[in-house]
Amino acid sequence: RNCEFFILDCLRSIEKQVGLSPGCFEVVVVEDASEDRTDAVLHRFAKTRPYVRIIESDGVQQGVGGSLQVGWSHCRGSYIARLDADDEAEPERLLKQLRFFEQHPEVSIVGGRTSFFFSEQRKFSVEKISQKEDGRVVAAVWREFHGQQTSRAREQICLVQRGEDVVVADGPAEYSNCRLLLVGEESIAVNPDRWQQALLPFAEVLLLRSDPCEPASGSRWQHPSLLRVASIFEDVLIGTTACFRRSHFQECPFSREEAENHWLMVNLEPNQHAANLTDVLVRTRRHEGNRAVRDEAGIHESKCAAVQHYLKKTFNAHIDMHDAAALLNFRGPRTPEQGDKLLQILENVERSFFGNYIRPSEKGDFFNDFVAGREVALERAIISMRLRFRALHQELAQVITNVPDNSPRQHRSRTPP
Repeated sequence: RNCEFFILDCLRSIEKQVGLSPGCFEVVVVEDASEDRTDAVLHRFAKTRPYVRIIESDGVQQGVGGSLQVGWSHCRGSYIARLDADDEAEPERLLKQLRFFEQHPEVSIVGGRTSFFFSEQRKFSVEKISQKEDGRVVAAVWREFHGQQTSRAREQICLVQRGEDVVVADGPAEYSNCRLLLVGEESIAVNPDRWQQALLPFAEVLLLRSDPCEPASGSRWQHPSLLRVASIFEDVLIGTTACFRRSHFQECPFSREEAENHWLMVNLEPNQHAANLTDVLVRTRRHEGNRAVRDEAGIHESKCAAVQHYLKKTFNAHIDMHDAAALLNFRGPRTPEQGDKLLQILENVERSFFGNYIRPSEKGDFFNDFVAGREVALERAIISMRLRFRALHQELAQVITNVPDNSPRQHRSRTPP
């Protein structure tokens, strides 16, 4: 939604997938009542690509969870891969995930790691231009704002069209890795060939700068059994990297919740397993409109509700939202009594997982593929999560919260001398 400036980068990254020809996959885009030119950009892109289908929401905003449900119902393939509109897939993303599915038929979901990159909008106004015979345009411009820089400055830059993008080929360092988004009211994504006609004196130009990718980030857990346990404490599956084996799901596994990824994990059936690859599968964009930052409070509350629901449904634990918040991200208990209660619950969770997944009475294909020969290592990894929480509980218990009556320290008086 409202991804006019990012959606083409996302779609182009799908087209660059190696090992897959356009005829063996489809792209389903859910347009969630955008208020910018996203719809026009999508229809222009899909006009010459029959494998791209656009699903309109008829002006009704569905939200992320609702859009995922709508998109799932329109997908026809044996595997369904999610990619958020402001992210970009690595060229071998689908190939790596499909190979993992082929090697491990018991796995239902495959995720991976991401690499963040930062992008920001910049703006300048045109004073005069000079068109060259080779197609370049040299412009004298006034910088309006560049990130935290708000002072005006007169500079000279050189603009070049590369494919359907118009980039700053030469100029001050502040224009490095910049491409044009808007020239006046003309959108480059909608009409890439009209930028020179729109580039007139006094026209305002909007740019997008993208920085290099940061080191890989994501969950430290890859094993399906450990992902299932660790979902009590943290996000273990990055939604934009997830790929699903459709035959393992009767309906869309996403809920209409703000923390749709966390609800996905806690709602998995015992015969549905998720795994993570150690590879970077997606480049995730950081920008001022990121939902993770904008809706942070609502997403955190939804995560707490997911943990509470999971422990109640699966382990019949008496737990409230405050208890779930203490577990999430290993925040730790607020009181010693709460810590004792949660440690008892975690011990019950351990015993249940050991009996159902690590040392089950009936050993099937999943056990032979993922557990056999690794029992002790998996048990230690699961125990380490409880021990980490216990360390937080013990640290809290050692904190002195009041002063004894026989303290040598004199009490302060509020009565003035």
